[in-house]
Amino acid sequence: MGNHHRHNCHLYRVNAVEDHIHIATHLHPTVALATLVEDVKTATTTHMKENRLFQNFPGW
Repeated sequence: MGNHHRHNCHLYRVNAVEDHIHIATHLHPTVALATLVEDVKTATTTHMKENRLFQNFPGW
């Protein structure tokens, strides 16, 4: 995940179930959790739309 590198964070693991995901990460002290979550949600929505994944997905 490019967002993690840009924010100087380390992604350990991602797990998803039907209605939510779990992310195990190192959060750099200078990064607000809300900022990282917003960036991850934006990036995943863009990726899904560009690759036509989950075509009925309205977004977060």
